Amino acid sequence: MERRIGIFTAAAFCYFASTVFINGCAPQEKRITIMGTISFDGYSQGDIYVAVFDDKPALGGNVLERTKIAQPGYYELKLTLSGQKSGIKRIYVTSFNDAAGNGPPPDSDDPLGGYAGNPIQLGPASYELFSNIDVFLGKKE
Repeated sequence: MERRIGIFTAAAFCYFASTVFINGCAPQEKRITIMGTISFDGYSQGDIYVAVFDDKPALGGNVLERTKIAQPGYYELKLTLSGQKSGIKRIYVTSFNDAAGNGPPPDSDDPLGGYAGNPIQLGPASYELFSNIDVFLGKKE
């Protein structure tokens, strides 16, 4: 079945312009669950933040999702990528210990770390589960 809309032809695929959906199609959506353990031998106080970035944080990557746990241990983070973000091909998982209690971003002396397997490559599936995404925090000297 083919339908003409202006100068565009819509065949067996969906497309959209801005937020107007053509042929009743919505933009692609990708759901991701990330699970792992945060370890920090030098832990004494403060929340642990875990964040997922769309690029290396040091290069100005954007935070896609963040969670907070009360101390080192298990974490689970769920995020949904939709619209333009659904095209992201890789993500970076990082963590830091907010010892001062003033929240993100980390202070220069906050212990931090990243998943050793960064970046995590995303596949074409609409749902992906990543387990054992463990992060070891190191104390800054």
